[in-house]
This record gives sequence, C-alpha cells and structure tokens, in this order.
Amino acid sequence: MSSSVQNNSNVVTWSHAMQYIKEPVAAGIAFIPVSYGFSAKSAQQVGKPIPKMSFSTTLYKGFRTSPVVGTAVGAQMIAQVAIEKEFGSGSSIKDKVFSSFAVGVASSYFLIVFHRYTMNITGWDAWRLPSVKSAGLVGCREVPFVTGVVMGNSIKEIFMKKWREGPSQKNISKKQEIATGYAASFFSGSAGAALGHGFDTGISRNEEGLPSTKGMKIQEKFKVLSKGFGIRTFTVGVFTVLYSASKDIMS
Repeated sequence: MSSSVQNNSNVVTWSHAMQYIKEPVAAGIAFIPVSYGFSAKSAQQVGKPIPKMSFSTTLYKGFRTSPVVGTAVGAQMIAQVAIEKEFGSGSSIKDKVFSSFAVGVASSYFLIVFHRYTMNITGWDAWRLPSVKSAGLVGCREVPFVTGVVMGNSIKEIFMKKWREGPSQKNISKKQEIATGYAASFFSGSAGAALGHGFDTGISRNEEGLPSTKGMKIQEKFKVLSKGFGIRTFTVGVFTVLYSASKDIMS
C-alpha cells in the first residue's frame, strides 16, 4: 500500500518537474525559426532599418538566443506558481490582470534580457539590471497579452463545443481538432501581441535610450508606438503555434 502511494507520488513529482523542463525547451525551439522576425520588429521600433542577415547568421542568432527564451519562460512559470501560492489563483478579470502584471514584473529581468537580445544587445550589456520603467512596461505588456491568450482559448472552446455537440460530430477528425487548436494559438498570440504592442515598443525605446513619448500629440505617439506592429503580431502568432506544437511533440 505504502509502496503504491510512494510510486504515485514519484509519478506526480516527475510529471510536475517535466513541465518546468518541457515548456522552456519548447519555447527555445519555437523561437529559432522566428528569431529574425523579433530582430526586425525591434529594429523598426527604434527607427532603425530592418537588419539584413544571411540564413546561417539568422540561425546562429536564433540558437544563441533560444536558451534565454527558455529561461524567460521558466522564470514566468516559477513566478506564476509563487504568486498563485501567495495570493491564490482567482478566475475573475481583476485576478487575471493582477496575476499577469505581477508575473510580468517578477520575471521582467529575464524577459528584458531576451528583449535586448532581439535588439542585438548581447554579452554583459544584455544581462545588466533593468530600469524600473522597463520592468513596469513588461508587466503592463503581459496584461493585454494574457487577454489575447484568453480570447484565443475561448474561441477554441466555442468551436470545439459546437463540433462536439453539433450534427457533424461524427465527421470531426483528430487533424481538425489539432488544426483548430493551432489556429486558436496563432490568433491568441497575434491578438496578445497586438494589444500590448505599445508597451513592447516602449521597452525597445527605453532600452535604446530614446526619449519618452510623453508630451507627444496623440497622432505622433500612435505613429511612434505602432512601429513594428505588423511584423511583431505575425511573428508572435507563428511563435505561439510553434510553441504549442513543440509542447505537443514532447507530450
């Protein structure tokens, strides 16, 4: 009896530990094919021309940055667990906003290091402590991103429920379910990136040492903060799909 309980406990512990390995690794793998997109959006955000890179250079930079991406995701997971343990995991909008902001700020160091790598800031410069402003912007960026993810998941559930309960239930294939899931992943990633793009641009500008947009006219501010919008929303959407696919493969 005790042996059975012990074995079950080991399985649960190992399964829990695997989550902390699988998700960071999946994020690192997913980043490599889209690394150029992140570099391009960061360049646009600070008014620089989109960098021209050979395939080998792009691949090298992707592999170089992928461990940083994995570390950032791991930091977010640990922060999420710590915050939920301390404050609970409520399902209300208020709780989700607080949680996503707190997780963003708590893991901001690694997220900003990753952001710097996309700006071609490497070495010790990339790992210096972030400013309070950058950390706050990361927290603000995570709130709309989580909103986008929730929207994507809701759309996925609506479609799945309709298919399962509808007259065409028997015709649903596993491929259709997978395709719907990945389509929802793309939408959620893109929507989250779109909603938080202004904050992301703010991080790039702050790290580049550019002046604040405070005091600018609304039209000018919108023009500045929307730089890199198209590239980033598409890139994050593709990254989210690859991230989901990588996790599925490792499951």
